[in-house]
Amino acid sequence: MKSAMSLMVFGLVAVLFAAASARAADKAGEVSNHEGTVVSATASMLVMTDNAGKEHSHTVGSDVKVTIDGKDSKLTDLKKGDKITVGTKDGKVVSVHSGVKK
Repeated sequence: MKSAMSLMVFGLVAVLFAAASARAADKAGEVSNHEGTVVSATASMLVMTDNAGKEHSHTVGSDVKVTIDGKDSKLTDLKKGDKITVGTKDGKVVSVHSGVKK
């Protein structure tokens, strides 16, 4: 009986894992946006805090679209404290937008 129960639990875990993996694969290739605040920005690196206050950094390619108040800009135009939305796709930054300047 114990072995049958263990097998059922293992099977359930395997099914749940497979379902979660399938959902993650469905989202691959989609742009995911997250908001936060600029800590610092150089020509190729953005350091930000998310809305929970956790600091993290992004390497940003020269081809990434950066806009401030709807105008094309450079990453270095961002200032500490600017509110931003960062778009990522497949783990890479594809856009950085700031609409509110502090």
